[in-house]
Amino acid sequence: GGIRHTRFLLQDVTLYEANGLGLSHSSETMELGASTGLLAARCIEVRRRGMRCTATSHARSLCYRSKLSRPLSPETPAVIFDVINRSYVAGDFDDEDDEEEREVHLLVYDMTCRYDSTFDPSNLLSILSFGDDAAKQDDDGDTKSQSTNADGSSSLTNLFITFSDCALDYSSPDDFVRASRCLIRVSEVRASSNIVLPHGQFQAYKLSMGDVSVHLASARFPYNAENILLSCSKTILAPKDLLVGTVADSGHGGSGAFSINTAIPI
Repeated sequence: GGIRHTRFLLQDVTLYEANGLGLSHSSETMELGASTGLLAARCIEVRRRGMRCTATSHARSLCYRSKLSRPLSPETPAVIFDVINRSYVAGDFDDEDDEEEREVHLLVYDMTCRYDSTFDPSNLLSILSFGDDAAKQDDDGDTKSQSTNADGSSSLTNLFITFSDCALDYSSPDDFVRASRCLIRVSEVRASSNIVLPHGQFQAYKLSMGDVSVHLASARFPYNAENILLSCSKTILAPKDLLVGTVADSGHGGSGAFSINTAIPI
């Protein structure tokens, strides 16, 4: 009866915000390697192709797999996304239920979100949006009206979102008089909801949180020791963001790298 369960796994994922990046090699060089027709030459060009930081580029990491401590389960992927189709097919016992039913599970494990007061979320939303917003709304409205009025079918989506062993990392801006760095660690956050279409008068949500810890340091420790461990950091980040030592630590108010042991638990 078709695909009933689909799973997507991401072992390691890093989200950067960057501008001013340049190609690592010119397009003419890549086209020359691809035009040879040799498989080995084309594979080499694919590996060499990418974006590189330049003298005028600026990049920073926003979300990444935690580097301050070793996870309890290193083999567990950072992101697990499951879609389970529970709609009726021939042979099911619940043959009287004709509505579309599915379960969506999203698990985020051992991830850190680095809060930056200068980050503009609209930059990310502009990348994710495609086409004209007005035209998109019209198309969505037409599609919804057709789907709801054509056959009058209903659907139920059980949504489950879990954040496990995740952290929020915050450092005070450079223009603040009092320097500090705060790390909020959460063992587990669970959110769930049943999304019914067509929409009813009420919508239920459930949110639970457990074992929250706050670690505070009275110094603005640099992120360099963690940046050098991030995926593709040597390609995207500037060299000054990867230096570990007294040069990188100057002007931050903290000596060395930040760790849980150097912070005060609250």
